[in-house]
Amino acid sequence: FTAGYCQGVPTESIIRGLSNYRTSGIRQNIIKTSGGVTLYVDCYNAVAKSMKSAIDACDSIPVSGKRIAVLGDIAEVGDLSDSMHREVISYINESKFDMLLIIGDKMKMAAEAVTNRNSLLIQSFDNRTVLSDCLRDVTAKGDLVLFKASNASNLKECVLMVWPETEPFVINKKHK
Repeated sequence: FTAGYCQGVPTESIIRGLSNYRTSGIRQNIIKTSGGVTLYVDCYNAVAKSMKSAIDACDSIPVSGKRIAVLGDIAEVGDLSDSMHREVISYINESKFDMLLIIGDKMKMAAEAVTNRNSLLIQSFDNRTVLSDCLRDVTAKGDLVLFKASNASNLKECVLMVWPETEPFVINKKHK
């Protein structure tokens, strides 16, 4: 808003432009599937702060079903890796999520090291195909599914395996 305003763009035009903005691809993209599941796809990059922000965003979205977090490893953070993964697991324990599905060795080790609340169901997976099969089984209309990880986890493939109709939104193709 400020940049447009400083350049002399009329306030009404700025508001109209911002209200029409829609995310796409694998960065903070909210997609409604044909089966009524809401996906929050944010798996391009990750650090503890961005993962916590995505968890907070999902906590603020009203849902009639379950909240499912699909979290993968945080990559390229060096010596901070262990503490960041544990910080994320501790944070999700305080969230509204009902289920945590994990892929990646670092996230799995963090989940095993952190004491988890009993009402948070946690499952760990070694590959995206088995994880995708689980998602098909556990998701239903009204659910919200967060996908958050570094791009190296390739979580967008899970999204596409389970909800192929989301391809134009996940791959950044032109869509209506």
